[in-house]
Amino acid sequence: EYVLGMRVAACDGEVTKSGGKVVKNVTGYDLHKFYVGTHHTLAVPVEATFRLRALPRERAAWLLPLAGLDEAAERCRQLLAVPPSCLSACEVVDAATLRESAALPGNAPFGLFVRADGPRELLHEFARQLADAFDLRLDALPYLAGSDAMFDRLSDWSGPPLHAELATPFDGWQKLARQVASLSPRRLQVRPAYGLLQAAWELPADNPAARLAMPDFLRTLQAETRALGGSMFLH
Repeated sequence: EYVLGMRVAACDGEVTKSGGKVVKNVTGYDLHKFYVGTHHTLAVPVEATFRLRALPRERAAWLLPLAGLDEAAERCRQLLAVPPSCLSACEVVDAATLRESAALPGNAPFGLFVRADGPRELLHEFARQLADAFDLRLDALPYLAGSDAMFDRLSDWSGPPLHAELATPFDGWQKLARQVASLSPRRLQVRPAYGLLQAAWELPADNPAARLAMPDFLRTLQAETRALGGSMFLH
């Protein structure tokens, strides 16, 4: 939605352009939107033009406990269907990662990080709908202070040495997340609106069995991802 145009280099070195520098400059196919979802497997972006938006007047964020991945999928469907939406972030994150950055209520295995931007009255209406979705009173919603810093930490994957990134259709991430969780990743995080699942492992030297099992596990995970119409990348 935010990419207006792009220049890319194909594997043979040919450089092509799609889109433009203004919203109404529509000529040809919107290939730049297609390239965004291919994670540079078909071409390498060399230039991109983005749509800009003004900074929000108000911002609010909440951190809600989740009993498991089934509940996570259902809650995300509810949030993404709320009109009019001022939702700017919706992330499912494992509890261990969240507890490094913020207090997650209870002993839930996952948390839902929700952030919304917009006028105060719209944020209030969104908060009311969020409370209804979780069967909470409005004043019982776990408001999160310092959401920008929290979002930056959740976006930082510079720590663990093995980082897998899976891009799937919306309904595909739930099945893959279960598989990833079975191998005890240090981090597990999902952005359902984009069908993006990320996980990271430490691969300790004192656990050779885990290190030996990882290649077969990753090959199986890649095959499952492709079967769902997605793609997987390792960093």
